[in-house]
Amino acid sequence: MNEKKMTIYHEIHRLHRLGFNKSQIERKVGVNRDTVRKYLAKDFKEMSEWTDTLQNRTKKLDPYEPIILEWLKEHSDLSAAQIEDWLLEEYSTIQVSSSTVRSYIKQLRDQYAIPKRQTIRQYEAVPEVEMGAQIQVD
Repeated sequence: MNEKKMTIYHEIHRLHRLGFNKSQIERKVGVNRDTVRKYLAKDFKEMSEWTDTLQNRTKKLDPYEPIILEWLKEHSDLSAAQIEDWLLEEYSTIQVSSSTVRSYIKQLRDQYAIPKRQTIRQYEAVPEVEMGAQIQVD
């Protein structure tokens, strides 16, 4: 059972019992009003069954997990956007949104304890030169 969703479910029902309206619950819990409506419409048994089905669903990127893991282990500083680009280059038929890739990468990093290594860029001052002695190209 998804603990986070069940915690939100219980909090929504608690606030509803206290007399808060859906807009107030939305702001207090930090979820969309449609989510509040959906959770209020379900009883505990329905919610438990629904969250159990979420655990068993396959994800669009599951077939690509081995290659993504290989990339993450070899290059821990990769961003989800870079991984998405690499996937689209390797597998042009894949149809997945950027948010799906981001959440999948986050899940893999958490599951396999692969922290994102941050590289800090080094900057240094450039000495001033007279006008026309230097150009910059982007």
